[in-house]
Amino acid sequence: MKLFLTISVLLLLNICGYSQVPRYLFLGKSYSKEISLYKAKEYAIKNLIDSSKEAVKFKISPISAANSGELTTLIFECLTQNKIELLLAFYGDYWNEAGVTYTGYAFKSIRKDKAILMLEWLEQIANENKKFFDDELDEANICYKAEGISFVIYGVWGATKIRVFWGGFDSEWDLKSLEKTILKLKSKP
Repeated sequence: MKLFLTISVLLLLNICGYSQVPRYLFLGKSYSKEISLYKAKEYAIKNLIDSSKEAVKFKISPISAANSGELTTLIFECLTQNKIELLLAFYGDYWNEAGVTYTGYAFKSIRKDKAILMLEWLEQIANENKKFFDDELDEANICYKAEGISFVIYGVWGATKIRVFWGGFDSEWDLKSLEKTILKLKSKP
């Protein structure tokens, strides 16, 4: 029996190690702030930085990665071009027609002033409706739409959660990550 169990475990590890299916599919996925930071640089040079004959300095600071691993917030700063933006990095798993899995990602950028208004309003809605969420556990939902993004705020066993829908992505965010993002964004000039 031990021999059978040992061979089974080794076979499973071999399949996971050499298959086309990413390992995180089995082990639980996580997209770190570091990965988002790396990919955000390409997004910034292609979409946020205006062309210039001069060298353009910019900073991207990761703020928070949601526990779901599907949403990371970052701040883009290019003071020479007078730009500060909130970057939302969305991740999700997809399957093509051949059944091969891959991870898709996209960035949504929002000007700092608009982002602060949107996030503060979202925070206010969540805080003002905690009793509604507690009384109607797992049934109470509030929808809020802004900047082309749809948010569904709901309560799960005393915790307030936020689902974020944008561009075919469906991510889960928590209230602490939202609050941290607001504080970091407000601290920028």
